[in-house]
Amino acid sequence: MECMVCNTRTSVGSCGTCGKLLCEECGVVCEECSQMACFEHARASSKNQTLCVKCDAKREERRAARKKRDRGREKDRREGAVAGGGGVLDEEEAQEESIEERVLVHSVRRAPAPWKISVAAAAVGLLLVIAVLLMPAMHRFMPSPYLLLLVPVIAAAWGAAGLMTESEDGPNKSRSMAGLGVAVVAIVLGVVAVQNDPARVEARQAQEQQAQFEQMTDEEREQWRQERLQRFGPASSD
Repeated sequence: MECMVCNTRTSVGSCGTCGKLLCEECGVVCEECSQMACFEHARASSKNQTLCVKCDAKREERRAARKKRDRGREKDRREGAVAGGGGVLDEEEAQEESIEERVLVHSVRRAPAPWKISVAAAAVGLLLVIAVLLMPAMHRFMPSPYLLLLVPVIAAAWGAAGLMTESEDGPNKSRSMAGLGVAVVAIVLGVVAVQNDPARVEARQAQEQQAQFEQMTDEEREQWRQERLQRFGPASSD
């Protein structure tokens, strides 16, 4: 069945609070009970730990009970009562302390997946490179022709990050590979575009002409000068 949030991907679970079907991109997993939750019914701590609404409520109950017990102990101390050996947290309290002392109550928003950044940047880089290949005059608007390679290189880096972080059997692995592949194609075309930069072509031609001129004999150089004068000099009047 389809996810009820994006209506695109296949659902892999449902929200434990509202029952809404969720895909892996539109839901999060509670780190305490492993139940999925939609963004609306998820809670995040300042340590970036995720809780569902039920676990957050249980945590608040434990926290309130602990505070009540601590206030009772403090009252006993003030009244001169001798506390035996209080203060040792039981297993449940130790787990609670490891989660977080307080939870920020707001909807969870995760950063974009690496494959999304890779595919988007690779597409932009490929379109830019194709535009420069079709219109070499665009080089004049760039401080350096190597700026063409910046976006595809960033896309390739994000694609590689996706390949290293995504699970082997997950669909995002192939998406990261697609983004990396498009980025590599854009880099190859970008190198071709850099080599076809009109300024670089003119510089190479000038270097070749200079090398040929230096290899000429004195007679060949004089003949070359005469040919240039006849070609570009003023026309002689009869």
